[in-house]
Amino acid sequence: MKNGVDDYLIGWQNGSELKIYRDFEVVSFIGIQNKWIYTVDRLLDVNLLDIIRYKTATETLNELIKLIPKDEDIYITSTPIEHDLRDVHFYKLDLPLRIDYAIQVGLGVARSISHSKEYRLYPITMDLPEGTIDKKTLELIRLKLYAQLIKGKESIDESLKALWQSDKCQLKQLLFADIEEVETLFDEWFKTS
Repeated sequence: MKNGVDDYLIGWQNGSELKIYRDFEVVSFIGIQNKWIYTVDRLLDVNLLDIIRYKTATETLNELIKLIPKDEDIYITSTPIEHDLRDVHFYKLDLPLRIDYAIQVGLGVARSISHSKEYRLYPITMDLPEGTIDKKTLELIRLKLYAQLIKGKESIDESLKALWQSDKCQLKQLLFADIEEVETLFDEWFKTS
């Protein structure tokens, strides 16, 4: 049974040779309302994957902005990415793509310009508290969280479960959007048996 990130990781690439809009575009978007961050899927009740399928990132952003109800104060933007891509890792996984899940656990989604059906996950730029474990370890934990959301409660990653039970507060700091929803799911799935 596949449960660890190694089971799903096809490969990764350092961003040092990549340029945004030449090699890839960011196709993951968030909505900000009342200082809270949400996936646009949840905030606008859409399936972002359906919208981006045949549109550029710019076309997608314009369409999302048009979907904002007139009486709502909502700001839509792409997920943050480092300006200097030398320290950014792009991960290709053998898992179904769920943009909302990726964003929830602090991962953005980049699409290849030359191969429009090729997607990679990257860590969203965020300030993390001092004393946090190294960046690469955080990225791998985020990938584990993403894989767990995709696999659901039928295939629990026991090492992730143990980590959630022992240091839930630290793991919650890695979450990026729809935090209460994700926390509720993991609390339910990781109950002690």
